[in-house]
Amino acid sequence: MMERLTSRKEEKLRVVDFGYEYAPCQHHSPGGDTHHSHHHHRQQRFCSNRISTAKYNLFTFLPKFLFMMFSRAAYFYFLVQMCLSWWEVVSPLGGIGFTMALLFVVIVSGAKEAVEDLKRHSFDGITNRTTAHIVHVTDLANDDEEEEEIGNVEIRDQKWEDVKVGQIILVFDGEEVPADCICLHTAVDNTCYVKTANLDGETNLKIKSAMRGVELTKEEADDQERHIELGDFSSRHGHAIKSSTERTKTMRDKDQMKQHAHKLVQIQGQIHCEQPSADLHNFKGYVTIAHNPWVCDSMGQGEPGDSPRASEYPLNMGEMLLRGTTLMNSGYAFGLVVYTGKETRIFKNNSKTPMKSGSMEYFLNIQIVVLAIVQMLICIACAIGSYLWRERFGFDMPYLMYDSFVSVNYQNPVAYIVVYTLTFWILYSSMVPISLFVTLELVRFWQCICFINFDPELRVKEDPEDRSLWPKARNSNVNDDLARISYIFSDKTGTLTSNEMQLRLISVGLNQLGRESFKFEDMQPDDPPTHVASEFDQKLPDCFSQISSIDQLALIDYLKLGDPTIESKNSKGEALPMQVLRFFTCMTLCHSVLPEM
Repeated sequence: MMERLTSRKEEKLRVVDFGYEYAPCQHHSPGGDTHHSHHHHRQQRFCSNRISTAKYNLFTFLPKFLFMMFSRAAYFYFLVQMCLSWWEVVSPLGGIGFTMALLFVVIVSGAKEAVEDLKRHSFDGITNRTTAHIVHVTDLANDDEEEEEIGNVEIRDQKWEDVKVGQIILVFDGEEVPADCICLHTAVDNTCYVKTANLDGETNLKIKSAMRGVELTKEEADDQERHIELGDFSSRHGHAIKSSTERTKTMRDKDQMKQHAHKLVQIQGQIHCEQPSADLHNFKGYVTIAHNPWVCDSMGQGEPGDSPRASEYPLNMGEMLLRGTTLMNSGYAFGLVVYTGKETRIFKNNSKTPMKSGSMEYFLNIQIVVLAIVQMLICIACAIGSYLWRERFGFDMPYLMYDSFVSVNYQNPVAYIVVYTLTFWILYSSMVPISLFVTLELVRFWQCICFINFDPELRVKEDPEDRSLWPKARNSNVNDDLARISYIFSDKTGTLTSNEMQLRLISVGLNQLGRESFKFEDMQPDDPPTHVASEFDQKLPDCFSQISSIDQLALIDYLKLGDPTIESKNSKGEALPMQVLRFFTCMTLCHSVLPEM
């Protein structure tokens, strides 16, 4: 029973194989026969990495657009008018006028929709053609008939749309991750930083770490095991802290990067993870390492009697590199693709492109519904009045020929009233002029093309000549709502406001330094530091002069932290300079700075 439950649970998980023997390429046996790996067949279950955010394609444009167009009250009203105008029994007018007016509005709206959707297709094409770096095994060297060895590994530049589940990709600093991946290895300390602004709007960098089991040296595996035994999960990869120079050198070491790629493709295993979901904060799964030649002894994979569970490691969101995130300050990172295209987290959170409409159109729809009801009541009243007039006065006027019951002059009162209600409906159609909507469509289109897109006040001030930074109106249906704000939703300071803090006063020990009226931001960049310090507080220049006169080796004694209240009570003149030195030393050291490299 337990085995059945386990197998059912396994069926719900996604299984992704990795390792060079599972690579989606042809293997050549010693006899010359060519066979395909089973991963190539398993891979067919996964969707392509090609994405499309457009609303229409060549076949669905006309039916979708017409349905959304005439689902609006105004255009449905004019559609009914047009159809009735071609019915000769009830229409005293020809149908050409209504048809041409409505056709003009539909063509203008359709052209706008087509242009806007072509822009979406263009942006999708740019995204799908973005360069991705994929690790490929070009050939296999068969030095031993019983054991295949890696021949040549190269990193090829391919399009994002060509990325497939199970492939190992390489991401450099400043590049977006092309698909949802499990981090395998990074340039420094097996940790990397990603910016998730495209997912959650947060600009602060998130720390990601490489998954366990794919270490490329025994030292890495031993460090991981040591930290897990000690319960130190904050630093799973316990390497010595490197200087910024060493870190920069490691991040730019191309030879080391190629060695990492060569080693990673020889690690074989399986990823068992949950099915695609829209959850950006949680991820469940585990990895099974079948063979890691670089740490076999430390992982216990070299002995035939080892338990298979010894090579299973859990996975969580801390090891996921999601599509749309940008790698920062990490040099490079290798990732194993697990979700592509429409199955990625960012695409799962995308809603369908709606048919946008402004507040003016919403207001007009309400007015048209009200006018249609009023018009219908007027038409019914006129039709009833016409019938009563015919019965009382019409038959006494033989030249009107009301005694001849033809297709328009029905003897049945219900048929007469219905037909004349429709006739009066057409006659009163000017109550809702279609020319109003023709004018609105032209004005909106002209606003976008000529005013918004070429407005010099909306351009980036730093580079107003760069056309790529000019404003682009992608939808003209909401021009009416520009600068109309009903609600402001803000989760914290900095979302819609500038998150800035300005220094006004400092507390050094028990001494308050500074003036509330002084503003550092008003000072010029070329002002001498002594002048700025004296403007802030008259005591600071004296403190700085005393500090500068002290020998640099003796400064270490001054930086020994003690009780600031005791030092401040000291009557000697050295107490305040010492506290100023300690204060600015702490201000310099005690903050988080992540330099761009």
